[in-house]
Amino acid sequence: MREQELIVYKDFEKEEGTLLFDMAWLMEHYEDDYYNREDLAGLLYDCMHRLLEIAGNHGFHGNLWHCYLSNLLVNNENSYSRACEIRGEVEGTINQAVLHDIVIFKEFFDYDFTKMTEALQVRDFSLITDYVSSDSESKVYNSRIRERICSLAQKFAKDHTPEEMKATLTEFYKDYGVGRFGLHKAFRVVHDENGVQIVPIQNIAHVYLNDLIGYEIPKKKLIDNTEAFVEGRKANNCLLFGDAGTGKSSSIKGIANEYYDQGLRIIEVYKHQFQDLNDVITQIKNRNYKFIIYMDDLSFEDFEIEYKYLKAVIEGGLEKKPKNVLIYATSNRRHLIKESFSDKDDRRDDLHSGDTVQEKLSLVSRFGVTIFFAAPDKKQFQNIVKTLADRYGVSIADVSTGDYYVTEVDSERKLFDEITKFSPSEIICNESFYMSGVDIEDLRHRLKITIYALETWYFGDELAETTLLTHFKVKSLEALGLADYDCGMIAAGALLKYLYETQKNDLNNISVIHPYSTGKYMIIDSSTRRNLELVETLREKQKRGSLLWVLDKTKTAMGARLLRSYVEQPLIDKAEIEKRQDAICELNQHVITREELREYLNPIYDLERLITRVTYLTANPRDLIAFRSSIAMLPPIKSLLGDFHGELLGEIREDMDTLEELCALIDRAIMEEPPISVRDGGLIKDGYNEDVDKYRKAKTEGKTWLAELEAKEREKTGIKNLKIKYNKVFGYYLEVTNSYKDLVPDYFMRKQTLANAERYITPELKELEDMILGAEDKLVTLEYDLFCEVRSKIAAEVVRIQRTAKAVAGLDVFVSLALVADQNNYCRPKINENGIIDIKGGRHPVVEKMINNDMFIDNDTYLDNGNHRISIITGPNMAGKSTYMRQTALIVLMAQLGSYVPAASAKIGIVDRIFTRVGASDDLASGQSTFMVEMNEVANILRNATSNSLLILDEIGRGTSTYDGLSIAWAVVEHISNPKLLGAKTLFATHYHELTELEGKLNNVNNYCVAVKEKGDDIVFLRKIVKGGADKSYGIQVAKLAGVPDSVIARAKEIVEELSANDITEVARNISVDTGSKKKKEKLDEVDLTQMSLFDTVRDDDIIEELRNVDVGNLTPIEALNKLYELQNKVKNRW
Repeated sequence: MREQELIVYKDFEKEEGTLLFDMAWLMEHYEDDYYNREDLAGLLYDCMHRLLEIAGNHGFHGNLWHCYLSNLLVNNENSYSRACEIRGEVEGTINQAVLHDIVIFKEFFDYDFTKMTEALQVRDFSLITDYVSSDSESKVYNSRIRERICSLAQKFAKDHTPEEMKATLTEFYKDYGVGRFGLHKAFRVVHDENGVQIVPIQNIAHVYLNDLIGYEIPKKKLIDNTEAFVEGRKANNCLLFGDAGTGKSSSIKGIANEYYDQGLRIIEVYKHQFQDLNDVITQIKNRNYKFIIYMDDLSFEDFEIEYKYLKAVIEGGLEKKPKNVLIYATSNRRHLIKESFSDKDDRRDDLHSGDTVQEKLSLVSRFGVTIFFAAPDKKQFQNIVKTLADRYGVSIADVSTGDYYVTEVDSERKLFDEITKFSPSEIICNESFYMSGVDIEDLRHRLKITIYALETWYFGDELAETTLLTHFKVKSLEALGLADYDCGMIAAGALLKYLYETQKNDLNNISVIHPYSTGKYMIIDSSTRRNLELVETLREKQKRGSLLWVLDKTKTAMGARLLRSYVEQPLIDKAEIEKRQDAICELNQHVITREELREYLNPIYDLERLITRVTYLTANPRDLIAFRSSIAMLPPIKSLLGDFHGELLGEIREDMDTLEELCALIDRAIMEEPPISVRDGGLIKDGYNEDVDKYRKAKTEGKTWLAELEAKEREKTGIKNLKIKYNKVFGYYLEVTNSYKDLVPDYFMRKQTLANAERYITPELKELEDMILGAEDKLVTLEYDLFCEVRSKIAAEVVRIQRTAKAVAGLDVFVSLALVADQNNYCRPKINENGIIDIKGGRHPVVEKMINNDMFIDNDTYLDNGNHRISIITGPNMAGKSTYMRQTALIVLMAQLGSYVPAASAKIGIVDRIFTRVGASDDLASGQSTFMVEMNEVANILRNATSNSLLILDEIGRGTSTYDGLSIAWAVVEHISNPKLLGAKTLFATHYHELTELEGKLNNVNNYCVAVKEKGDDIVFLRKIVKGGADKSYGIQVAKLAGVPDSVIARAKEIVEELSANDITEVARNISVDTGSKKKKEKLDEVDLTQMSLFDTVRDDDIIEELRNVDVGNLTPIEALNKLYELQNKVKNRW
C-alpha cells in the first residue's frame, strides 16, 4: 500500500495515522471482489465518521480530507520539518526523500472518490468534500491555527505538481514551524505518567505592547532585550519587578503575540515545577525557535527550596547553556524574598543564619536585566488616561450592500481620514465622542454628514458583544476576528443594535464582519487624497479628471465600488500586489477572452443591492427578473475563467457560484415582463402552479365552462330549454320551465320557485361559481404568496449570492484595469522592498488623457534610500513641476493598488504612506490663514512620516516673508534628509533657488529643474525634468503670458533688477547645514543684549566721518535705506 512506502513522513499519532491507512487501503481494494461490498462500505462510512469527528475537534471546514492530510503534514516532526522550521529550505539528499513522500501525498490529495462511492453505493460523501463547520470554536485549535491549516489545504489543492506542493509545505515550515511549537504561541508544563510534557495553551490574551499605555522606559528595555534575543544577538535573562497591576505579566503576553512570527515561543512554568526545568530545556534546546521560560509572580518564602533548581539552571553546570533559551520572571518583590531586619548580617544568634537569605538575594543578580515597573504618579496616571481616551473604535456598515467593517485608530486625524475615505451619510457616536472636542460642526457642514449621539447603554461592552455573537451565531469574539478590537467591538455592536432598531428586520444581508487594520494598507490622509484627486477633482468635485475616472472602465456598479476602495486603500504587501498584477497580465494575454468577459459583465445589475432588497422583503418582481438576467451571465463567465491559471483569477472562479437553480426557479416562476407592484397580479408564469393556472383559466374562460356545463346537463337530463343564468342575489343557477319539471334529476337542488319556472343549483355549478367569481381575488393573493415564497428561497442563499457578487466585482475591476493598461500603453511595474523608485518615461495618467494632441512629455524619476533620497525641483511657474511630482505619487499609488502604470518601465519600492503639501488655501471658517494651513500640513507630515514614506512638498514657506519662508524650507529639507530623524523619499519643488545649495552640503539631496527655452523676453516650456538647478523663476514672463498690462511688466523688470543686487544667494552659500550632531547655538536674552551694547558703542565723530564719505548718487534705494538704518543704530549706541 502507498502509505507504507513513505520514508520521512511516518510515525503519525495512532488515531489519525490509522485513518490514513484505512483510506489508503480502501483506495486500493474497493474494486476487489474478494471483499464483501457491505463491509467495504461500512469501513468508508466509519472513515467519514472519523473525519467529521476530527473536523468537530479541530474546527476544520471545506474539504475535510484535504484538511486532515494537511494537518498530518504540519504536525509531523521529522528530520526535514525540524530542519526547515523558521529557517526555510535546506540542502541535501533529504529533499529527494521528502519529494518521494510528497508524490504519495499528492496522489492522496488528488484522489477522486466518485468511482469508489458509486461502486460502494455510499451517498452523501459530499459532506466530506464541502463541509460547513457548525461551531466556530474547537477543542484542539483556536481560530487562527484552524484557518491557517484550512488555508494550507486550499493551497495544496491548487498545486499542480509534487514540487509545487513541497515548496508550499516548506514555506509553511519557514513561516510558522512544525508541530505544536510551530502552531502555538505559548505552552505550559504538565507532569504525567510519561514524564514532563510541554502542552500548548489554546487561547492566550490578545495583548500587544502598543496596548500597554505608559511605562515607556521599562517597556523599551524589555523590547530591546527581547529583540536582541530573537535576532540572535546577545541577550540576558530578565526580571520584571514592581507594584501589582503595573503591566508586568501583560508585557510578557505582549511579547508572545508581538514576536511569534519571528519564532519566539513562551513556556510558562510554575514554582513547584522548577525541578523539571532541566527536562524542559532538554526538549527545546535543539529546536530552531527562541524559547522564553516564563515564571509569573516569582517569590520565595523562608522554608522554600525551589530557588535552588532555578539557580542551577540560570548558572548552568558543565553543559553549556542553550542559546535559544532565556528565563523571564515577574515579581512584586525586588529581591524575590520578604526581607526583615532579622536578615541583617549583624544578627548573632547563628554564625551562618543569613546564608540562605543571601543565597536567595544573590539569585536576583543572576538575571542580567532587571526592570522596575512603578505605580504611576498623578501626572503619569493622567497621561495614561488621556492616551486611552484617544483610541477610537470605528465601525462602518452599508445596509444597501451588506458590507460591514471595523477598525481602531489612535488619533483624531486618523479618524478623520477614515471618515473621509468612506464618506458616510450618517454617524452615530457616544456622548464621550460628542464631548471630546472633535469638530462636529465641520463634519456636519463641510462633509454634509448627519451626526448624533446615542444613549450610553448602546455602548455597553456586554450588550455589544451579545449583539454580535447572536447575529453571527458564534460563541466567541475570536471566531469573528474581533478579539484584538476592544473599542472596535463596542462600535460594531452599537452600530448593529442601532440598525436592528431602525431597519426593523433581521439584517440577514449582513452575513460577515471584516476587521481591518489601517496598517495593512498604504496610509493616505485626507489632504493627500484631495491633492492627488484620487476620486474627485479638487475644484469641481467631479469624477471626471480624477485618477478613478481614468481607471474606471468597469461594467457593474459592484465593480465600480470595489475599484474605488482599491484606489483609496493601496496595498503594502508585495505578494498581494503581484497577485493582482498577475491577474492583469493574464487578462491582457487573452484579449479576446477579456472582451468576452466584458460583454457578459455588461448586463449584470447590482447583485449586492438586489440581494439586500430581497432580504429586506422589498424586492419587486422586476427586481427578480433583473436578478435572473444577471445570474444567467454567471455560467459563461465561470466557463471563460477556466482559461486562466493565475492564483487570483482562480480564487475568483472558485468563489463564483453559478446559482443555476435560482436562475431556473425565477425562470419557471416569474413572468418575463411583470408589473412593478406585487399586488396587481400577473406575476407567475403559466405551468408553475396548478391553482394559478386554474384561477387564470377561470377568469378568462368562465363563460366557455358555463356553456359546456349547460350543454352537458341538457343532454344528460333531456331538458331542452335548460339554461344557466346569473343574478347578484343567487349567483349562477339552472333555470327549468314548469313543462320540464318532471325531468329534473335528484342532484338538482331547488334554489327558488317562480310562476313559470324553477331555479336549481348543482354541486358542479356551485364549484364553478366559486371558481369564476373568486378567481381574480384568489389569483392575486395566490400569486403574491408564491412570489414571496420564491423571494424567500432566494433570500435564504444570501451568503452564496454575496460571495458571488464580490467575485464578480473583483473580476470586473481586474478586467477594467487590464483594459486601461492595454489601451493606454501602461507597463507592469516591478515591485521591490529595498526602497528604490526608478521610473523611466513616466506620465501623469489623468493629464495625458485630458490633452487631445497626445503631446504629453514624459519624465524619469529616481529615488532611493541612499544618495538620491531628496530631489529639489526648481523652475518657472506653469512649467510642470507640480504635474511631475503628482505623477510620481500617482504612479507609486497605482503600482501598489496592483495596476499597471503610465511609464516605459518602472521599479517601485513599496511605501507605507504618501504625504502631499500642494497648493494654497485658507480655512476662514476655523480662523486659519493660508500659511497656517500650510504649516499644519507640514507639521503633520514631519510627525507622522516614516523612512518608508513618499513626500510630495510643493513650495513650502511661500505664504510668509522671503527670509522666514526660505529658513523654514531649508530646515524642513535638513530634517527630512537626516535618516536618524526621518529619511523619507521626497520630491521638493521650490522657487527658493537658494535651496539648490544643499546639493553639495547634504549627500542625499539632488537638484533637478524644468527645462525652459528663452526667446528674448519670451519663454517656451519644454516640460522636461533635467539635472541641475534653475537660476530664475521667469515669474515676469509668466505674468506677461497671463496678460498682465505692459506697464506693470516693465515696472516689475526695473524693480527686480534693483532687488537682484541684494540677492541672498551668496549668503545661502555660506550657511552650514545642521546634521543633527552640531552643538546648538546659544540664544541670548535681553540682559545679554543690553550688556553687549555697552561695549559695542561709537563716537559722534566716527558717525559724521562715515556719513561724509557716503556716495549718495550711486546708492540704490534699497542700499540707501539699509545705510540709513545702520547709521541710526550707531547714533543710538554712541558715547
